[in-house]
Amino acid sequence: MNQRDQEEKKLRQEQKQGEKRQEVEQTSWLNSIMKSAAVTLERVQRRTRAFFSQGARKRQVVQFFAVVAVAILTGAALWLNSTRVLEHYSQEMTASLDGGQASVTFESEDGFSTGGVTLGLSPEELAAAIPSEASPQVEPALASPPERMSPEALAAMNLSKLQWPVQGEVVTEYGWWRHPMYHDWRMHPGIAIATPVNNPVKAALPGRVEEIYHDNYLGTVVVIEHGGSVRTVYGNVQDVPSLGSPVAQGQVIGKTASRRGDGQRGQLYFEVRHNGDALDPLAYLR
Repeated sequence: MNQRDQEEKKLRQEQKQGEKRQEVEQTSWLNSIMKSAAVTLERVQRRTRAFFSQGARKRQVVQFFAVVAVAILTGAALWLNSTRVLEHYSQEMTASLDGGQASVTFESEDGFSTGGVTLGLSPEELAAAIPSEASPQVEPALASPPERMSPEALAAMNLSKLQWPVQGEVVTEYGWWRHPMYHDWRMHPGIAIATPVNNPVKAALPGRVEEIYHDNYLGTVVVIEHGGSVRTVYGNVQDVPSLGSPVAQGQVIGKTASRRGDGQRGQLYFEVRHNGDALDPLAYLR
């Protein structure tokens, strides 16, 4: 589970806790209102019964006013409860700007957070989306600002500039292949490039080192994030950079390690991903 999944899981847990606290508080307030109404009604009934013994005519008068009193008390209790619930759960929206995005958090009057969401908006876009009664409405200008590039357009632009990460010979291509021993079909999501040991491995695109991990088959693996949901994967490398390091296109990010079981020949595993799906690197490398 990556950091983003953990943050989303934590956010869902906080929302559930906030909703549970709201239900408990609302139930407690309703019980208090109903208990108070019951006590008041009981007092009225006791006084009414005592007054009934004084005569039939008075009993009729008291019955009328008792019915009116019960109706008034019931209406008042319902009105107070609805008012209290609305006041209790009136929420204050606070916007905090972080890294060009707006983070909106909702809080109730007792200070408990009831959840939040991160909006993919810039501070200017968030300010424009919130109407202001004090500011007059202004007609939009004829010339509109240029639109942001869509993730698909950004990914296509990035992939069009993809460069070879290492010089060598492609010995395994992207696609389905049949295992020579088990005779079953398997998917190879990248390419394998045969190259000398300690040959420099270069970043195929500019980006940031997002992940470094060890794989039993590929050895040390480096994942670089390039924006537009595009990532490149480099397996069987050594002398890698630190996590989070920015890298330029063509910058050396390590050296090729030897093939498993063969200390004389090196090999680099290279993969291209878009939105988590593996693409054929040979369709974009130039």
